[in-house]
Amino acid sequence: MAVTATAVLLLNACNGSGNPDVTTDVISAPTADTYTAEYRAADYSTSPDWYTRVSVAQENLLSGSGDWKIMAPACNPCTDNIAYNEADAKQLYAGVAVQGYASKTSVNPGEPITFFVSTGSPTGYTMSFFRIGWYAGAGARLVLGPVSLQGNPQPVPDPGQDGLIECHWPAAYTLTVPETWVSGVYLAKLETAAGQQSYIIFVVRDDSRPSAYLFISSVNTYQAYNEWGGSSLYTRFKSGPLKDQKTGYRVSFDRPYWRGEGSGDFLSYEINMLRWLEREGLDVTYVTDTDLDAHPGLLLKHKAILIVGHGEYWSWRMRANLERARDQGVSLGFFSGNSVYWQARYAADAEGEPERRLIAFKEDVARRDPYATGGDKSRRRYATGYWSDLENWKVHYTDLVNRPEEALIGAETERNGNCCTSQAKAIGDIAVTAPAGWPAWLSQSTGLYAGAVLPDILGYEVDAVHGHQPVNTVIVARSRFPKTLSESQQIWANATVYTAPSGAVVFAAGSIDWDLGLDDFGRSRGSVPGVQQLTRNFLDRALQTASPLPRSSVLPATVSAVASPVNGLVLDLGTARWVQQLHWRSKGTAALAALTNYAVEISTDGLLWQTIIVRHDARALTASHELLNEQARYVRLIAPQADASALTPADFSEFWAQGAPPPPSARLPALGGGPIAGGSFTGYVIDFGARQQITRIGWRAVSNNAQPLACTVQVSDNGNSWRTVLQVRTLVFGQQTLALSAQGRYLRIQIPPIPDTQFHDLWAEGSSVSAVLGAQASAKSEAAGYPAGNAVDGADKPWLANLAASPDNNNTWLQLDFGSRRQIDRLQWSGADGSPYNAESPSDYSIQVSDDALTWKTVLARSNTKPLINGDELLNTQGRYLRLVVSKVGDGSGWPLALFAIWAEGY
Repeated sequence: MAVTATAVLLLNACNGSGNPDVTTDVISAPTADTYTAEYRAADYSTSPDWYTRVSVAQENLLSGSGDWKIMAPACNPCTDNIAYNEADAKQLYAGVAVQGYASKTSVNPGEPITFFVSTGSPTGYTMSFFRIGWYAGAGARLVLGPVSLQGNPQPVPDPGQDGLIECHWPAAYTLTVPETWVSGVYLAKLETAAGQQSYIIFVVRDDSRPSAYLFISSVNTYQAYNEWGGSSLYTRFKSGPLKDQKTGYRVSFDRPYWRGEGSGDFLSYEINMLRWLEREGLDVTYVTDTDLDAHPGLLLKHKAILIVGHGEYWSWRMRANLERARDQGVSLGFFSGNSVYWQARYAADAEGEPERRLIAFKEDVARRDPYATGGDKSRRRYATGYWSDLENWKVHYTDLVNRPEEALIGAETERNGNCCTSQAKAIGDIAVTAPAGWPAWLSQSTGLYAGAVLPDILGYEVDAVHGHQPVNTVIVARSRFPKTLSESQQIWANATVYTAPSGAVVFAAGSIDWDLGLDDFGRSRGSVPGVQQLTRNFLDRALQTASPLPRSSVLPATVSAVASPVNGLVLDLGTARWVQQLHWRSKGTAALAALTNYAVEISTDGLLWQTIIVRHDARALTASHELLNEQARYVRLIAPQADASALTPADFSEFWAQGAPPPPSARLPALGGGPIAGGSFTGYVIDFGARQQITRIGWRAVSNNAQPLACTVQVSDNGNSWRTVLQVRTLVFGQQTLALSAQGRYLRIQIPPIPDTQFHDLWAEGSSVSAVLGAQASAKSEAAGYPAGNAVDGADKPWLANLAASPDNNNTWLQLDFGSRRQIDRLQWSGADGSPYNAESPSDYSIQVSDDALTWKTVLARSNTKPLINGDELLNTQGRYLRLVVSKVGDGSGWPLALFAIWAEGY
């Protein structure tokens, strides 16, 4: 039976005229007694506050209904990606039979929410409210309605500032959400008398209940892609003087969603995990992106926060609040890809309602965003570009790392991993790494093994590890990803997991389609047991009380104060270390009462300092943690004398750095550089600021040219005289890394000047030369003209064991003499792969140390199925002498052993 709501006269928000169609529901919603009776029939609590304890498992035992599904969409045609043309927009969006939007993205029980509706012509329609869940497979439960209403056409607004399209329709229906409604995603289904249907989506929170899991609905991304009215953050002009330019940089929640028949992206990216969570009977409540920004206190009431949908757009406060929760022991699950990709910010709508507009200038941030171009430096951190590029707007050097999403998630969006053509959106498989290397709790009961696949789960946008991940990140999957079906180059996608110092666990699926393996609804190709069990294992682990990590990840250091020429505190780590985070917490003393501006600097010698981070805060900070991802011996926090009196260790209750010995994949910090053009070559150059040992280079590049390109890699100490160290016959677009062994202050990659070829990123991996221990080399076996000293003199000449194909070559050693007893942290080498003289690299070997070259201690032994052409072993030992003892070369046939370079690091 339809419920007819009481009519109440309100003012038309558009023209001030009386509007008899506005209704406010004050009497029609079922009462608590009605709901209590229904739950009582299911043998649940009969106490007056039963609803405060109702769980998802209890809710899903109630009767469901399949009537929530739309059978006759009200939009015709329901076309996405419309290039903007004013006449087309007016006709297309105004002609929808019935459509609407809500006054809030989420609402707490007991609070009002208003709905705004337009019909293509004056007509009656009904509004029915469904809670989405499992409900024995029905997928939803009818909780209210149908409510009978009268509709009228409403205007499609003209674009405002930066393409903003914001409706000011009169209210059609206001509902005070009953206290009995269980937290969840709700769809208000609109249906005309002719049977045309659409949705209005909203979330019911439960701010008072500390559920185990908190589900974040990614409404920012819904809105960024929402083309209703003719403009989104992606739409471009169809014709005229602005043809192919973007229509806008601001979008409003005060308009219907065009996708998903009014449900935004919910049916594409979130419903599968929601159905699975509720089918499993897990204790979950729901919020949206705007709550993550506005209600940070909600996050600390839960064991884990689940970022489920296409969570691409994040405000500064959203991320800060999530990191604060993680650092207080709340686990995070990123069950998607392309998360935390763009920084966005909120603004109020025309009526002053907060967080109803979303602003993102994206690629045009440097020239259009007033927060990036204006003189107020305190606002620059909120500039709306890539999270990984925002440092451009704060510090004038070309290292583009500020707050890469990888430092939070464990992996970050592979920018060349976005397949954007319909032919390229084919789903692939996720290939897992060796579960034996995972945390034991993650691999439990999965039945997975190295190389096993999770079929049809690798989506069209993926994440990958780029070197900014937290210290103890474990790669769970490494999957080949074709950029498009017509291109041969490959991109690697990663799933990761790490444990934060607080003990919180952070899992990242690394694929936008992970949720499709949980449930077979919609565009899923079927549930995947391995996906379900990995997700279940994370959720189970999150329920355990978080135990802070051992302090081994806290780097030992001495703290001292410095007053001149700067005012601050210095951490001396004793030797160069990989510093990932700097933590500090003040005691709130007078010296720090007004610390609103500060910088973080690093140094290898305590004399020359490099500025990494500069902050201009609107308020005094008493605690912070900064992401660095740098190699240094010294780290210092400095504040202007005008902002704080002399800082002393006594002012701080915490001041420490987190990190590890430099890992094999550590990026070298770059002080300058950029694109190069002119003459017969184009390409990219980077300046490390000082001579460095370079062991690998990598790049991300794109090109619209089909012809293969060759490139040259060169190094220089002065930026004028260049030495070629690597020739690449075919440059791979997408991401590529290559091994080499060279030293220099500058590195450049050159390609012929072919149009439409662009490098997004170029980086080098290696070590500071100052950390390389000087040594003299000797060997058990040396071929004439190829002494052991060749491998340590940087002359790019090899050391060879004797040239005969003799088994003796598989029982030889190369020794380094450091001149005195040293701390040895690492041994690296660059070997041969069939050249010269069919020379090979070691496969089975041990590393030994000695103080007298007579008595040796084995500190590491390896047996590998393949030769290690580029060896890299982390050590923690001491001695004057070190030797690499080789017991097997290549396939063991006795070919000559050759190393082009070998060096040890330490102090």
